[in-house]
Amino acid sequence: MKKKVAGLLSASLAAGLFLSSSATIMAAPSISPYDTVQAEKAITKNGVEVATDGTNSYITSLEKGDSFSTTPLNFSNGLTGFSASFRSAGAGLVEVRLDKEDGEALGSFKISNTNGEFKSYTAKVSKSIEGQHTLYFVGKMGDVDVDFFNATAAGEVTPTPTPTPTPTTTPVVTGEVNPYETVEVEKVSELKDAMVTPNKSAVMIKYNGYALIKNVNFVDGAAIITINGKTTSNLSILDIRVDGLDAANSVGNAKFSKANEGAKTIQVKKDIAGVHDVYLVNTFADSNVTVDSIIAKAAPSKPTPTPTATPTPTPTPVPTATPTPTPVPTATPTPVVGSVNPYETVEVEKVAELKDAMLTPNKSAVMIKSNGYALIKNVNFVDGAAIITINGKTTSNLSILDIRVDGLDAANSVGNAKFSKANEGAKTIQVKKDITGVHDVYLVNTFADSNVTVDSIIAKAAPSKPTPTPTATPTPTPTPVPTATPTPTPVPTATPTPVVGSVNPYETVEVEKVAELKDAMLTPNKSAVMIKSNGYALIKNVNFVDGAAIITINGKTTSDLSILDIRVDGLDAANSVGNAKFSKSNDGAKTVQIKKDITGVHDIYLVNTFANSNVTVDSIIAKAAPSKPTPTPVVTPTPTPVVTPTPTPVVTPTPTPVVTPTPTPVVTPTPTPVVNKDLAFEYQINSWGTGYTVNFSVVNKTGKNVDGWKVKLSKKDVKIDSSWCVNVAEEGDYYVITPMSWNKTIYNGGSAQFGIQGSGKIGSTINYVLE
Repeated sequence: MKKKVAGLLSASLAAGLFLSSSATIMAAPSISPYDTVQAEKAITKNGVEVATDGTNSYITSLEKGDSFSTTPLNFSNGLTGFSASFRSAGAGLVEVRLDKEDGEALGSFKISNTNGEFKSYTAKVSKSIEGQHTLYFVGKMGDVDVDFFNATAAGEVTPTPTPTPTPTTTPVVTGEVNPYETVEVEKVSELKDAMVTPNKSAVMIKYNGYALIKNVNFVDGAAIITINGKTTSNLSILDIRVDGLDAANSVGNAKFSKANEGAKTIQVKKDIAGVHDVYLVNTFADSNVTVDSIIAKAAPSKPTPTPTATPTPTPTPVPTATPTPTPVPTATPTPVVGSVNPYETVEVEKVAELKDAMLTPNKSAVMIKSNGYALIKNVNFVDGAAIITINGKTTSNLSILDIRVDGLDAANSVGNAKFSKANEGAKTIQVKKDITGVHDVYLVNTFADSNVTVDSIIAKAAPSKPTPTPTATPTPTPTPVPTATPTPTPVPTATPTPVVGSVNPYETVEVEKVAELKDAMLTPNKSAVMIKSNGYALIKNVNFVDGAAIITINGKTTSDLSILDIRVDGLDAANSVGNAKFSKSNDGAKTVQIKKDITGVHDIYLVNTFANSNVTVDSIIAKAAPSKPTPTPVVTPTPTPVVTPTPTPVVTPTPTPVVTPTPTPVVTPTPTPVVNKDLAFEYQINSWGTGYTVNFSVVNKTGKNVDGWKVKLSKKDVKIDSSWCVNVAEEGDYYVITPMSWNKTIYNGGSAQFGIQGSGKIGSTINYVLE
């Protein structure tokens, strides 16, 4: 008898359904497959049913041997692929067949555990078809729910060449690569055990293979590198290595999985200012990773010191030029005795005073109770703060950590981060106020009956601050030395939004205060805008003077899925620069990578493009395109040989970020009995009251490869109905979990991941023994 995960039927009804091999067929006119086709409108259903959650209907329990077929579809524009929305508690495989259940296989969807939500998957097709056809969706593995699907017309799928304007390289030296603009990996790299994808838009790297990008000019260093990629493997680890393939050359890595792809941001562990060869190495066994592009963010503290060195060579003008500029640069090397540098990782447990909070047993983090706080004194925000990233977790259903400056009152808040059992790790906070200067920072747990464990914080300097101040002072000196520096003056004139009545997108834009609405309305408390399907909120005269790398949308929905599209200067879909997806179980701040250069003043349409849904939007905020401020300073230092030595001493304080490896032990203090101290064990519980899934990881932090592992899970805490990626046996009061042949070996720094699905209720902790 088949297990029904998403919608359980009574035993008698299920039995009746399985005995019936015939299917009801209704005549229907052909429809367009290029629009959303709801799966529940199926003409034939073999072994599946239609289920409803609220207003959403879908096909449920598509298992091996089950199928359903569509109304005749008119493929007038050919076919290159499909996308579909699936929900599954484990691995699944669904084939799309042509005209009959055992017809020609056009393509297949490989589905992973979606943690109780519907998620989108794509499938390529083996051949193009035209004319009228019926599609059969046939279950081959797992137990899957299907919400909707649509086809991709021939020639529709390649909007990836849009980044081609970027390679008009700003690097001054011929043959160098500018990392501060999007670098399309397939266009610049040498490959080993790797290949360009068939559509020539990315590079697929096999295990131990690499893509080598030569002569990358990190003229301003790198604080972070963002990699855009994906994998068809359970896990892939892409390591960035500089000037050599040895692991000691690593500056950071990104992890990709089938369920977790897209843009990954890496904190760079070393100072890499200068020209380097960059190796992108796939270090995870039996995996592949497809890399589309990389882009770096300049190290924030570098630009400020350079202007101060130029006045010193001139004997006479020195007294007049130096009085004003000298105070500015001396601020960067944290002048206040005992002050804390927020632009490097701040280990909270080492610097904080605690109230209703305590060090964790391994002394690597701080656990803060409800209304408790950790106080970090004398934090020197010399360049302000655009964002603050907090690395933390909680064992509560929800915890809210508020950042307050110079006092515990709620009015002192500059932003907060939300943590839950299922959603932990690094949280980025948009800072709401200018906090330039030295401040006491309070990390306050404001959510009742909760706790939050905080490992570290790090700030990103406010992007617009460094440029204006140095430019004004050199002008009084008539000598040729200062005249080199006035080149940056055009930059600051752009920052104050010059257009009268324009909107500044780099500060939080409250949508309800500025937008014109169509098929949308203010919420009852007038703090947000609710947009219906095909409705929009229009924000006029938004002044993207420095472009936009990302736009963050704060919103939510009461629908199963809503898609909010950002369109510029028109409602046509071609005007889209990116979209954000919201669901009932996944709301809050969504970050959209901007696909086009939108520098200038534009009208912004926030359009709800998903049928029969609504989305409530509170605010938006943009992050300036990273490559705009950097080109001008690069040009000025080159004429003056004296200036170039000065940046290097300033950068040397940055070795302190090497401390960042310490966060890793924080991840799992919660589990109780661990026998093997060389390995770490992590798990995430996703419960819906009558059932649950648990995702586990066995993490190798031993410094060497581990061959073979075993985990025992207490039967008092879990009841295993099904599992994936492991073998399950029983031994007394325990389930005995052992690996498959392909995940038996865990390489140093890697992990083996598996999961279970169970019925009934589950607590917040699971007793285990790791051997």
